[in-house]
Amino acid sequence: ARKLMRHWISQFGAPLKIVHDQGGEVERDFVAYLEDLSIHAEVTGSHAPWQLALGERHGGILGNSWQAVIHEHQCEDRSSVKLALDSALLAKNSTVTRNGFTANQAVFGHEPRDPTNPHADDDETNITALQAGGEVGRAAAMRHTAKMALLKLSVTDKLRRAMTRGPPSKASQHEFLPGTRILS
Repeated sequence: ARKLMRHWISQFGAPLKIVHDQGGEVERDFVAYLEDLSIHAEVTGSHAPWQLALGERHGGILGNSWQAVIHEHQCEDRSSVKLALDSALLAKNSTVTRNGFTANQAVFGHEPRDPTNPHADDDETNITALQAGGEVGRAAAMRHTAKMALLKLSVTDKLRRAMTRGPPSKASQHEFLPGTRILS
């Protein structure tokens, strides 16, 4: 409840509804907290995993990216694991979705300034900080790892879908000659 208040409600306001599973972590106290804030708590069915599919899918994507960062950068202490999570979150929230926008653009209307991007401007301080091998450089390397893990996951998913789709039917096959106009 404290994390919900700190990381969501304080920035974006109270949502109208929160959908959650029947896990013990959302028992009494958390639901009472939601009721105090007039947030409707909707519980999914025990044998209806599709009701939380979107959240579960995005949690899995974030988890894969985070795991890749932890593994590649050998994060063992609490601060490096938190930095790895922040890097994975930033990478995920800056990934373009099907509607053509990133999560940051959808929520804030713009992309956050990334001081670790050496191509953002010609600021020599940023470039020096990246090359110094300190915390800024490590965060940039972790973010790069997270972005590569997300890219690999996306390509793997698209390849799997293409392979299970099978060959096109005879009715949908067309011969395209040079100059043929293709409308989608």
